[in-house]
Amino acid sequence: MEPKKEKTAKKIEIHIPDKFENTYSNFAQFHMSNNDLIIDFGFSHNNIVKMTTRIIMSPNQAKVFSNRLNSLIETYDKKIREQ
Repeated sequence: MEPKKEKTAKKIEIHIPDKFENTYSNFAQFHMSNNDLIIDFGFSHNNIVKMTTRIIMSPNQAKVFSNRLNSLIETYDKKIREQ
């Protein structure tokens, strides 16, 4: 029997530019094309939405994003229940 190969995480460097901006969003619209998932984020106030950011990703990367987001939300929900 062949020994199991363990996956090792690749180390990546993340560089954040000096002018990196944070954006708050309380509104999102989702669109899809044959090759991309598009998420438009915005800020909604008094029934007016100002769109602020568009993120475009491949379906595969969208699945990775979705899985990680779901995991974070589950962790958040558990912490809220513990309070």
